[in-house]
Amino acid sequence: MAILDMPLVGTLNIADSGTTSQALKIPADVALVGLILPTLTSCDFTLEVSHDATAANFKPLYKADGNEWKITGTTGGFAIPVEALMPYEYVRAKCSAAQSGAKAIYIIGRK
Repeated sequence: MAILDMPLVGTLNIADSGTTSQALKIPADVALVGLILPTLTSCDFTLEVSHDATAANFKPLYKADGNEWKITGTTGGFAIPVEALMPYEYVRAKCSAAQSGAKAIYIIGRK
């Protein structure tokens, strides 16, 4: 099954001229498998996770090797796997530069 055929879990929205999306609660019965990103204004795209929706509790997502989970934004959208998000209840997207135009990042999963 292709990633685009899997159900949409939710959308992280970054406002025009914004850098951070709203928090999205990930349903407990869903296994996250990927993100579909739009064309981003040149930036580093990262994810932050938390055990609750309190803004102060969000922390950067790191990989097992100790490096921050990060993608350099390019022209043209793309899809990526995100196994690292699976244990977290809340997620939000963050860009290192303000975005030109509103951006929607789709989170894809399966039950």
